[in-house]
Amino acid sequence: MTRKYFLLLLIIALHTLCKAQSKGTPVESYDGSVNSLVSVASKYQAAHQPEKLYLQLDKSTYGLLDTLWFKAYLFNASSLQASSKSNIVYIELSDESNVVQVRRLVVMNNGLGSGSIVLTRRDFPEGGYTLRVYTQWMRNFDESLVFKKQFYVGDLNKDKWLITYNPAFQNQTARLHFQLYQTNKQYVSNQLVQLGIKQGDRVLQWDKIQTTSPLGALDLAVSLPDKPDPRYATLQKAVNEPGAGFAGLSSVNAPDANAPVYKFPIIYNRAEKTDVQFMPEGGYLVNGINSVVGFKAIGEDGKGVNISGSIVNGSNEKVAAFKSNPKGMGSFTFTPQTGIAYKAIVNLPDGIKKEYPLPTIKTAGTVLSVTNSELSDSVTIKITASPGLNSRYTLLGQSRGLVCFAARVVLSDNTKILKAPKSAFASGIVRFTLLNEQLVTLNERIIYVDHHDNLQISVIPDKPVYTPQDSIALHLQVNDSNGKPIQGAFSMSVVNDLQLNNNQNNSSITTSLLLTSDLKGNVEDPEYYFMGNHQQDLDYLLLTQGWTGFDWKNLFHPEKQPEFAAEPDISLGGKVINLFDKGVKNASVSMFSVKPLYKVDTKTDDTGHFVLKNIPQIDSAIYIRARNEKGNSSTYEIDLDKPAWPEFSKNQLQMPWYVNTDTTRLKIADTILRNAEKLDNLEGLGGKILKTVDIKEKKIIPGSHNLNGPGNADQVIDEHDIAKEKKPLTLFELLKKQVNGFRLIDHGFDQFHRPLIFFYIKTELIRGFIFDGINAASLGLNIPDLLKYYTSADIKGIEVMSKSFTSSYELKFMFIPPLFPAPFIEITTRAGTGPFMKKAPADLVYRPIPAVSPKDFYRPIYPIKNAVAAAFDTRTTIHWEPNIITDKDGKATITFYAAGQPATYTITTEGSNMNGNVGSSVQKLTIK
Repeated sequence: MTRKYFLLLLIIALHTLCKAQSKGTPVESYDGSVNSLVSVASKYQAAHQPEKLYLQLDKSTYGLLDTLWFKAYLFNASSLQASSKSNIVYIELSDESNVVQVRRLVVMNNGLGSGSIVLTRRDFPEGGYTLRVYTQWMRNFDESLVFKKQFYVGDLNKDKWLITYNPAFQNQTARLHFQLYQTNKQYVSNQLVQLGIKQGDRVLQWDKIQTTSPLGALDLAVSLPDKPDPRYATLQKAVNEPGAGFAGLSSVNAPDANAPVYKFPIIYNRAEKTDVQFMPEGGYLVNGINSVVGFKAIGEDGKGVNISGSIVNGSNEKVAAFKSNPKGMGSFTFTPQTGIAYKAIVNLPDGIKKEYPLPTIKTAGTVLSVTNSELSDSVTIKITASPGLNSRYTLLGQSRGLVCFAARVVLSDNTKILKAPKSAFASGIVRFTLLNEQLVTLNERIIYVDHHDNLQISVIPDKPVYTPQDSIALHLQVNDSNGKPIQGAFSMSVVNDLQLNNNQNNSSITTSLLLTSDLKGNVEDPEYYFMGNHQQDLDYLLLTQGWTGFDWKNLFHPEKQPEFAAEPDISLGGKVINLFDKGVKNASVSMFSVKPLYKVDTKTDDTGHFVLKNIPQIDSAIYIRARNEKGNSSTYEIDLDKPAWPEFSKNQLQMPWYVNTDTTRLKIADTILRNAEKLDNLEGLGGKILKTVDIKEKKIIPGSHNLNGPGNADQVIDEHDIAKEKKPLTLFELLKKQVNGFRLIDHGFDQFHRPLIFFYIKTELIRGFIFDGINAASLGLNIPDLLKYYTSADIKGIEVMSKSFTSSYELKFMFIPPLFPAPFIEITTRAGTGPFMKKAPADLVYRPIPAVSPKDFYRPIYPIKNAVAAAFDTRTTIHWEPNIITDKDGKATITFYAAGQPATYTITTEGSNMNGNVGSSVQKLTIK
């Protein structure tokens, strides 16, 4: 059989393998042949196949008390079929300090799940948030697979200032220029304002109070560190206050304590700090071999920088020139020579020139070059080696993690050109890897193959023109690329453009699954590469942002179990141990919950381990009990298997909604103002306005013995707050973390060698720890030991009486009234019996991660149009439909009512047939 014929048969076999998405039947061990390598790789890849996850959100910007609606799609990465590994997905929302505010669990059904999260003021104060979604199995792979989206939660109200913010950078100084105006576009003129600089909660710089100009302008100069760090400029209204008795001084300027604080992330963008990287195609520059070199320029703000320049040799002779695209990327070609220190002279913004060295040149090696023409049905791969390197090589082409092309390469005249049919690969990222005979990766190059086979989604309104409060019917039609109707699962959001700039961070299910999830780092504006003729720009992206893949020698190491197991269901495991920390064999373990009512029993294995599987979604506490054959548990403890939650990379600072508002964002303020005016005039429309009631959220501790009444305390910590802790804490640790100003001072020992430990709220000595209405100190109990005895699982709530609510406690628990308020801490335990609880370690209370359950999206109905109702109907999300199933003809119909004002709606539809194909569509609908 000729080599050419053998290669053809191998390509056909691999093509069948990739199209069928084989699960990798176990084969014999590696014998050095290409066939054997592919077989072993298939087995390994089947066992280590990643998952990909995508979330469609209803919109891209949220307000306080808003609801975030989502639809989750979970796929096997290689096939884009519903995941065969995991059915449990975790959703995290973290603030700009990377602190997780909310963590939820979603139970998937055939790769699909949906739900909602209410953005309460308690959990989500105004600011930027990062949403991450993942399975435990995904944690075995690179963080790029974790679905991530950022958005800003804003307090959208008509009293907020809108602010133009323009920073200018020069060396180590930033000059910040602000211009303030009201939502009615009138300037905030001659207003006292205090400016400052903060890092987290730490104040770095307070500037003197300034007065805005007649055009609402302010300026602030800031000294910057050499390396960027997260800093905010802050701005707050100031007022004239009466002086503090100084002679001749009638008033002083001070911040208005009741005014909002406006925050502006100082996103550094110094031209001289632009990072320019040069990346040779295939990985290396080799002496005497003509090479393509990609480059990418990134500013301090993380965005591409438009640059140009030239490559010069050691004699400053120009050997190549280059110019970037608008995204700061491009390429050039030249032939490097060893012994010459090449450098790039780069023209940066602001007229700055800067020199950057090129990568080191290897004296000998191989260069891999790939040509991917839109007009050709195959990919051309050129392999060039230094003279004298006549070893045999293996070239592999992978698509979605599977080997779909393989060839043994023997160089002739140090060069080899091969053709790989595009039909061998699925749409998306394709990775070509050149290996030597020891399976060491020599070169890699990634490209994008596009068969234009994404699902075609169209949304057709039932009539050409709509008016406010009209009934709307949208007819969904989904076909494949050949026009064949597709049955599948889809979700749709309809968003009011008057309220939101709904660009969804310019990503979609197609760009997420087929592009960005396979690239390391942030991809700026991913939809750009699929709009118009941007194939060359896409190739620049892959030339510069591709990253080294799999170490092929791992195929033949003794197989290691992945660190994180896939979760097909909700389960709970642990170990029953005795006083000597040894596992207890054949112990009985019971678990029960109240909501829902559920009970299950099991036995420990020979090592003391147990696993409770197929647990339903439980919203209440779970009670777990361990007993021996005689029903005794006094010497047992339960050590639960609790996940160590991932530590993700830092979150990016986000610009608030009120900063640098574009035309669309200005409509937010205009709409809010108009709605307020309509409400003021409702009596003329036949409506009646009730007096405004200021409702303040009060946290109530069930079963509390609070002497002031439920929730009446200076600080309340409820079960929701306690559940935020990532690991079990002692009561002392919980108080230290969550009670404002709580601290301990150790005064050594008294004359009887007893420890002298006192607890304070700031500078005030705590006069009592009250457990379920009983003062622990009055019983002679050792408070430090008691605080270490209880754990966070034993506590239902903590109420701190430190300022306004101490008097009732002073009257009951102190003989002599203090001169100053005496702090008390009321602690409500789960047992409710005060500080007498003899805690059996084998009786455990565990709070599971709250599960998200699907809820119906509220949709108003207007059988008769009503002006009063129209004035109140200011929805941002007009409609959310997470569970659209198309029929055999690819059709579905969605109905809802328009809101109360003329507007333009953005209709975003996304989904999949859950069998390898995805699609997305963005359309507009006008309400006249």
